[in-house]
Amino acid sequence: MISRYTREEMGCVWSEEGKFRRWLEVELAATETLAASGVVPAEAAAKIREKARVDAGVVKRIAELEAKVKTVVRTPAGVILNTVPQLQVPFPPRSVVP
Repeated sequence: MISRYTREEMGCVWSEEGKFRRWLEVELAATETLAASGVVPAEAAAKIREKARVDAGVVKRIAELEAKVKTVVRTPAGVILNTVPQLQVPFPPRSVVP
């Protein structure tokens, strides 16, 4: 989008941060569905919903990892999950990042 012709609200929809916020909502819905099925503990799903976030720092970290691993498939989910203190997991796997 051309910023000088774009209203701020519309620009936010198409920004990287906006994209990852929508991805997070999909992942949260999937996690809550798995919790309802008993696959994921309900407490864990609630904690993830409460704590997971997307901000400028997360977007920057996603871009750094995507540049290293040359993929967009799993990187965002791992970075976002690491915003939940109880879920600090190594991501991406060390064997993938040079």
